Parts: sequence; structure tokens; C-alpha cells
Amino acid sequence: MPIKRGVFIGINYVGQSSKLNGCYNDAIALLKFVEKTCGIDEAILLTDEKQGYELPTKKNIIRAIQWLVKDAKKDDCLIFTYSGHGSQTMCPDDLYETDGVDETIVPLDYQKEGQISDCVLRYHLVNFLPAGVKLTCVFDSCFSSSVLDIKYNLVADVTTPPIANVPYAPNDSNLSPTIISKLNKLPEVYFEDCGYSESNADVCCISGCMDTQTSADAMIDWKSSGAMTWSLLTTLNNTENITYVDLIQHMRSLLKGKYTQIPQMHFSKNINPNDIFSIATPTTYVEASTGVTMPKEAIMYEKISRGLKTADSGKIIIKHIKHLKQIKQLNLKKLTKYIPLIDYIPWINKWV
Repeated sequence: MPIKRGVFIGINYVGQSSKLNGCYNDAIALLKFVEKTCGIDEAILLTDEKQGYELPTKKNIIRAIQWLVKDAKKDDCLIFTYSGHGSQTMCPDDLYETDGVDETIVPLDYQKEGQISDCVLRYHLVNFLPAGVKLTCVFDSCFSSSVLDIKYNLVADVTTPPIANVPYAPNDSNLSPTIISKLNKLPEVYFEDCGYSESNADVCCISGCMDTQTSADAMIDWKSSGAMTWSLLTTLNNTENITYVDLIQHMRSLLKGKYTQIPQMHFSKNINPNDIFSIATPTTYVEASTGVTMPKEAIMYEKISRGLKTADSGKIIIKHIKHLKQIKQLNLKKLTKYIPLIDYIPWINKWV
């Protein structure tokens, strides 16, 4: 089944001091790959590198996203790719950004119109899609791991797939063979719950690096390209029926030793990481996450405790509570487990 619609963005920032070289090539390569492997019914290409295309301004990027998701229905498969600068902006009042910053993409006219934050991308790209729609996103940009604010991060702690049928047997003479045979090893592949809400649609986001890293604009085989896009297409073009976890591991292995970035993979729901990766087939999900969940109350504690070091008594709490609508979703009794807020409960109740 062909892809219903796709948006492909490559910004080289021609004429600007922040010029890049490989982003147009990334957009073209991804579009050609989609057409070759599964076909596509309709597409929009935004770039500043070649004349005749619409420019990737902030307004045009938002309009293209709205076009992409408009009237999407069950069984539709969509793709959105972005290659360009990524950045971060301060957001001290965002409950889920424990580092205090939003991740952003950088439109061509960012100096005048500003950047596009992860919250805005999540709102326009994800929130309006109905159940049964498959959306695949590729962000080859700096600080891009959580650029879409979706729920699950696929964590693969091994660079190559584990060797099959090798028993887990610690060498410990203090334990009997019977006890040792009952010991389990922590999974090397698991899901980290990032705290964001799930979406109705099936969303997979492949990003160039962790939120603390940059993504390389590289010269590979005498051609300018984003390093992550190169690793993604090289893997897909040379490997049939690859699983999600194998895809991200192979991408990382291609970049390891050459670049510092570590590509990431996020999902809006809990996937089976051993499913076959496909941009034109809905994802299979399981009911419960096997990942590490950080309670929202604990995240709130982190933000408040950092603020208490620089603010008097409960003023910092008022600052957060006043601006955080999400506090209505928190259990205040659980919150007091993480920080002694008993004296501040009346103030909290004033704002919820």
C-alpha cells in the first residue's frame, strides 16, 4: 500500500552564516526512497536550495503539516521528514521538560518569525490524527531526541543484537546451580516512558541524536548528507525485513567511531521492538510498557526542588502551579511523598 501523503523538508540556509550543505540532499534522498520502496500518492517538498520550490518558512512548515494530517483516516500512512538546524529554548514552566528546555526545529526565517517548538510539532503533527493512522517522522537535526514529545523511547543498551541461546549464569560459588538457574538478567532492550500522553495514531519518530547532542552535517562518499539520514538509508537499502531494534542498532553502529551522535527512536504507544520496521504498515502494540516509568509527581518534585534552592519558601511552587494546567492530573498526596508540601497545599489548591 503506498504512502498517502508525505512532507519532506531540507533547509540549507543559503546565504546565511549558519549555512548547511546536506539537508536538501537528505530530503531528496528520503523522498526517492519512499517512492521506490512503497510509492506515495501526494507529497510536498520545502527547500531553499533549488528555485521553484516553496520555501521552508515557519508559516509554510505549519501549513504543510496541516495539509499532511488533514482528513487522515484509519489505515492511512503518512511521512514527515525534516533536515535542518535544531535548537533549544528555555521553558521553565513545562512539567515534562525536566531539563527546563524545549527542543525546536529552525525554519528558514527563524530570525524574524522564531523557531518551532516540540510542543507545537506535537500539537499539529500528532494530536489531531485518529486511531489507525500510521505516521513516520524523521528528524535529522541537533537536540532532536524528544522533538515530537511522544511517550516511549526505545532503549537498546547493546550495539549489536544479543547472541541467541547463551544462558545467563553468574559465576558465584555462594549460590547453588538451582538458584542461579532462576536468576534473570535485566533486558537490554526496553521502553522508557517519557511521561507524555499517548496518541490515538501510531507514530514512530527517528531522530538524529540525543537531546544533549548535535547531529552532523557530513561529507560521505563525496556527497553532502546528514550523518543520521545516511545511516538510516544505508541500513534500509541493504537490509530486508529489519526490526525496529535492529534498525536503530545498525544505524548507531554505522556512526560509531566516526560521529558522537546516537540516533534515537520514539513511539507514541508501546511497540513490539521485534516487529518489522515499515513506513507503510501500521505498528503492532502491546498492552503494557516494560519500561521505566517516572511518576509525574517525581518530575514535579525535581522542578520544584531546583527552584527552592534559589527562591524563598513556597514562592517557586506558586510560580509553577500557576502556569501548569497539568497539576490537575497530579495526585497531591503522592506529590507530598517527594517533597514536604503540607504547608503549601492551600496555595496549590488556590490554583487547581
